[in-house]
Parts: sequence; C-alpha cells; structure tokens
Amino acid sequence: ICQAENSVGRSDEERADVDILFAPTILSTAPLAELSVMVDSKTVLTCTAEGNPEPEYEWLQQLSSGQVRKRSYTADLVIEDVGYEDQGEYTCMASNSIGGERRQVQSDVVRLEVAGVPQVVKEGGQVTGVTGRDVRLEGQFCSDPMPLRNTWEWDGVVLPAGSEIDGRYKAELVAHPDMEDCYIS
Repeated sequence: ICQAENSVGRSDEERADVDILFAPTILSTAPLAELSVMVDSKTVLTCTAEGNPEPEYEWLQQLSSGQVRKRSYTADLVIEDVGYEDQGEYTCMASNSIGGERRQVQSDVVRLEVAGVPQVVKEGGQVTGVTGRDVRLEGQFCSDPMPLRNTWEWDGVVLPAGSEIDGRYKAELVAHPDMEDCYIS
C-alpha cells in the first residue's frame, strides 16, 4: 500500500501486488532414504516441494540396467501391488517454468527393497524341438531371500537346479545379469 500525506491532507491508497517467482526446492521426501516392502503389498513414496509457479512432479526409477523409468507425474508415487520389478532407486524431480526457462531440482535417492515369495517374471512358454538337436528351456524369477530350491519337473521326473540326469538333462540356476534378486533357470 502506498499513500502520501502532507499538511493539507492524505492521498488515496494505491495497492500493488507482488508475485515473486522462484525455482522449486525439495522440502522433503518420504521415506527418507530406504524402504523395505513385501511383494504384493502397497507402498507410497511422497515428495514435497515449493516454488512459484507451483512445481510439477515426476518420480523416476533408476533400473539396475542403467535405464531410467518414469513412474509418476504426481507428488505421490503409489505402487498398489509391489513386485520385484519395483525394486531400485527412486528420485523425485520438481520443476516449473519462469520466463520460458525450465527450472528443476532433484531429490536425494530413495531406495526401495523388495522381499517375499519367489515370483515368475518370464515363463518358458511354448518350445518346439527338433529330433537330434538340443532344446533350451528358460524361466526367469525373482526372490529375496534367495530360493532354497529350484526344480524343473515333467512326467514324474524332478530335476533340481545344479544337477544332471543321464548326461541328457541339465538344470542350472544363474543370477540375472540385469535384475537384482532375480535368476534364470
């Protein structure tokens, strides 16, 4: 409010509104650094930022392969049915635009650990073999803790991983090269 006064009297008031624009800053993320969640449960990651104009949000998941997956465009990332593919490092990005220039800030990393029963992530599917040639069957699953036992079964035969029958059938279990706590059998 601006107003002037002298010995004769006082002026009318003049009002001015000031809108201060500023780049976003992250106020908080929850949880702070690490969260352990059971398979098939629900979890929420929350990001709070301030800025003017009001910031827009984006949750990013850093995959063990090095790729980045966009997971949410809201302040809260809600994962309804947690699976091993949700495990990893998450960051919140808050951004706004001032004078046509995009301003953004990134939160500290929140690590999501997933544990629970083994989950098949890729089934063997239909395989066709040719007489006299080798056939390879492959299944992929995730498990934390590591599985105590992994077997292939057919026609009453049980072949545990790490074993062989008649030099003809062989089962192996190896760590998945791109997915943490996941295996290929």
